Amino acid sequence: MRKTPTGRVLVVDDNPFIQRLAESVLLEAGHEVDLAEDGAAALSLLHARLTHYDVVVLDVQLPKVDGLEILRTLQTLRADLPVILSSGYPVDGRLRVAHLLRKPYLSSELLEAVERILRARLVAA
Repeated sequence: MRKTPTGRVLVVDDNPFIQRLAESVLLEAGHEVDLAEDGAAALSLLHARLTHYDVVVLDVQLPKVDGLEILRTLQTLRADLPVILSSGYPVDGRLRVAHLLRKPYLSSELLEAVERILRARLVAA
C-alpha cells in the first residue's frame, strides 16, 4: 500500500532537462504533472486551474515573469498552495515557501520534498 498520497503538481522551469527529469520522476511516483516553461505560461495555467494543484515547483529565474512575482501572486490568490522554490542562486530566507531546492538537485530530493508536503497536507486535512 502506498504511504504517500498522489498529488497534482505544477512544475515551472525554463530548462527542458529539468522539466523532463521532474516530469519523469513525479509521473513514475504516481503524481499528475503539468509543465510550464516560463512565468507567463505558469500564470496562465494557475489562473485556469487554481484549485487543481496540490504543489507548485517553481524556479526563481524565469523568462517573461520571474518566479518571485509568481510566488507573490500565488500568496494573494491561494495562500494555502505549497510552493517548492528552486534556484541555483541565493534566495531570501524570509520567503514563505514550503521548501527550497538548491539547484542542481537530485530527482530523489524533488520527490521527497513533494511527498513530504503531500503527507503533511493529508495529516492536516
